[in-house]
Amino acid sequence: MAKVNPKKDSKVTICYDFKEDLARGRYAMLKRCVMYSCNTGPGKEFVAKMVTKVGGKYSRLQRELGICKNLVHENVVRLLHSSEDERTNFLLFELIDGGNLEDYIEDHEFLNETKASLFLKQLFSGIDYIHARNIIHRNLRAENILVHKKQQNEVVLKIAGFGLAIQCKDDTYQRYSPIGVANFMAPEIVNNEKYGKPADLWSLGVLTYKLLAGYPPFDEKSKETLKQKIIHTNYEFDPPEWSQISNEAKDLIANLLNKDPKKRLTANLALTHQWILNIQQVVNALQRPITYARIDNNDPQRRMVALMIALHFLAIIETSI
Repeated sequence: MAKVNPKKDSKVTICYDFKEDLARGRYAMLKRCVMYSCNTGPGKEFVAKMVTKVGGKYSRLQRELGICKNLVHENVVRLLHSSEDERTNFLLFELIDGGNLEDYIEDHEFLNETKASLFLKQLFSGIDYIHARNIIHRNLRAENILVHKKQQNEVVLKIAGFGLAIQCKDDTYQRYSPIGVANFMAPEIVNNEKYGKPADLWSLGVLTYKLLAGYPPFDEKSKETLKQKIIHTNYEFDPPEWSQISNEAKDLIANLLNKDPKKRLTANLALTHQWILNIQQVVNALQRPITYARIDNNDPQRRMVALMIALHFLAIIETSI
């Protein structure tokens, strides 16, 4: 059990009982931990990010601390405590019990439009909040989005993974290091150009595509081929995955995956998109013409296809959260 005195003049010693590893690297690790007051006993559980005080890793942690300590939003993971001893710096984040969004996608393969829209609404809200504070996340991907499962099947997403985040100057573009995961990188990052907040919206466009299709729009083993596909925004809405996806969803993705960052949707504008604001109307409109047009056909096999489609969209409505 580690003991840390949070204030020099404090008479209460705070103790952290570190439990199992959640992740481990060369200079840092994540552990589940329980915070104790040595006067009152066990208290809340946290995720502890522990970083050894060496070189660039320590300075990066200080930057992460400076960014996270003032972020308070339902869709952003909350930094609740920070402390240090002679060798290690500790950041204690709220414990989110549902794993990450990548695990969620693997469990569900893909999401129906209603659920995907509700998820993206939360993410746009969180990114709009951090962008308003002139922060660029730079590493938005499913692994850095945590899933909090509340009562009655309600799911709340929380943006995490601020280790690569930086403070920027309003809406300006600057030449930062190319950083992040390759198939989520915006063209301007891949091209080693100046970039800013719109790079995060590109990443959310990639994520939206992946939520609906079950795979990312840019995914090549060859780094050079992947780079060229991203630079030229070479992706497709191929059947069968996309044949029953609404035009509104495709329009949102196209506006997020715009090669020109100045023409890319902002998070605030994305929140006003038809696919976010009126998803149930979109799904209902998509259901009717497909179902009725095929039922009018006298071909028994096509009538069966129409029935299967109708059941599919009924499931979308009934299972929406």
